[in-house]
Amino acid sequence: MKITTLILRVLILLFIFSCKPQDLTSPLTIGPTNNPNALVITGHGFSSAVFYLNSPLNGGYYDTSFHQTIISAGADTDSIQIQVFISFSGASSFIYNDTIPKLYDATDSLLVISKASQKKTYYRPLYINNYMDITSYDNAGGHIKGSISGTYLNPLNNLDSLKIFNGRFSVLRLPDVP
Repeated sequence: MKITTLILRVLILLFIFSCKPQDLTSPLTIGPTNNPNALVITGHGFSSAVFYLNSPLNGGYYDTSFHQTIISAGADTDSIQIQVFISFSGASSFIYNDTIPKLYDATDSLLVISKASQKKTYYRPLYINNYMDITSYDNAGGHIKGSISGTYLNPLNNLDSLKIFNGRFSVLRLPDVP
């Protein structure tokens, strides 16, 4: 998938969210092992750092033109933004390990944005010991839930890698996008 296509899809997702009021009055505050929207990152200066994916931009939709589900979940602190983008073929629950593209033509990437410099670093999955489980795939208005873990590399610097542990997401399923 081209980065321009991914950016276009994210902009569509942002537009859809701006059209619907969201309930942001009940942020999740429980620990990472119980929080349905959290992940632990090691690498890129992080040492088992816990991030809670409670951004108002969390959401997922099914793209009927490309027959793909697109999920976006993010964390925003005073010093950094973390955004996880996941896309996979179809609209259903599944589990996969290791060879993600061969099984489901799935891609998932992690975007790190430093607020101080606005420098963006993109990470791509290594596809070795990576795991994703989509446990729930509701109709629009419901949720897409799952878990994710694995190693991610900076394609511009192979020495720069991240490991995601205990990553979980529960995002609002938005209406299908034609």
